[in-house]
Amino acid sequence: AWSRLTDPRRRQEASELQLQGLALARRLQDAEGLFRSAFSLLLMTPPRHWGERLRMGEEAAAWPRQSVSAQSLGLGLGLAAVFQLAEGERARAERLWREIEELAERTHLVSVELIGPGQNTIQAILDGHLEDALVQLRRYVERCDELGFSLRGRMLRLNPLHALASYLGRPETWLTACDEFVRMGGFRTAPRAATCLAELGRLEEARALIGPMLDEIAASSADDQASVFELVNLLEAATALGHRRAASALIARLDCVAHLSMGPAFNTCVARHLGDAAVLVGERSAARGYYAQALDAAGKIRFRPELALTHLRLAELLLEETEEIVHSEALAHLDTAIPELRQMHMQPALERAVALSDTHRAPQLSVRSPAPDGLTAREREIAGLMADRLSNREIAERLVITEGTVEVHVKHILGKLGFNSRRQLTAWVAQPQAGATSADRA
Repeated sequence: AWSRLTDPRRRQEASELQLQGLALARRLQDAEGLFRSAFSLLLMTPPRHWGERLRMGEEAAAWPRQSVSAQSLGLGLGLAAVFQLAEGERARAERLWREIEELAERTHLVSVELIGPGQNTIQAILDGHLEDALVQLRRYVERCDELGFSLRGRMLRLNPLHALASYLGRPETWLTACDEFVRMGGFRTAPRAATCLAELGRLEEARALIGPMLDEIAASSADDQASVFELVNLLEAATALGHRRAASALIARLDCVAHLSMGPAFNTCVARHLGDAAVLVGERSAARGYYAQALDAAGKIRFRPELALTHLRLAELLLEETEEIVHSEALAHLDTAIPELRQMHMQPALERAVALSDTHRAPQLSVRSPAPDGLTAREREIAGLMADRLSNREIAERLVITEGTVEVHVKHILGKLGFNSRRQLTAWVAQPQAGATSADRA
């Protein structure tokens, strides 16, 4: 069955073989076979089979364990814990993790100790201690090196590292770790690599890597056996690259698991990704519904980074509406997101949130406000630098913000003033009525 899982055309056959193995183990009362079959089925769960696999995971956690090897038991319990966490049951997941830790201490088996980066790393991510999670991952890889499991350590590091790299704005960190894994004989996860390349602005490389696969997804209506993990990775890549048709197809496949707080081999919230994709394809009402689901799902397990990101996404969505009451709701989401993003060092999201807040709030009285031009203090500062003919990159370096944040400000400045070009802005700043801007720059 495992040999067929890597071939999308033979996944149905693989799934049938795995189910046959599970049935045979039940009939023979083979405890070892039960846990091994459960592990293989849980790991590659398709969205439409999530409910039945969840029940199987709960059943596996209660199976007799006397005749089960420690490695099979640890793997089965580890995946059962992930399923509980995905369903919003953090306390149950933590109990299963503690059981695995006790198993490792009792057996002193390396295979159990190194089942994965473990509870501490996942808890650090959930609690927003992102730099601590990076330290945990580094220690895990070092421990794997000590015990002669270097390839395994680098493979299992990639899953949590992908979320951390995205949260902290360090996609190059994941790409470097992936390259190291590939050099040691591992494989590249193309959708994740493409997402990281897109975040770095290397869009052509990203499209060359994943574009054909996204085109195939967009053209196919088949209900295949791809796992939740694979489809979430593809959805994230499709959204990052603006591939609307693939995003629409993937939304349809993943909608049935939108309630998940996270999932096997990925540490992000499904509904938040679905909301981002819905925004891309123009389904604003659906996006708002998905973001509401994300707040609920992330809230159940106290998933701080996902809660903060979802508040930001909702604010971005709502600020495009015209009603004043909706704007007030959006600003409340920003008020929730900004301190959390700052505390967790989620710099790219923080800069976007602050830029939105600066743009859509009334300027403070201490900064010559309100101004007749309607610009905020930060916008007047950037307008002055634009008039001095600084590029977006130069402005970003001057103000110690990202170039993307500058682009957001420039768009709002030109829109508020009704201009189409920087040349118009430069002429406007030179006029007497813009003297306040010039004075502020002086």
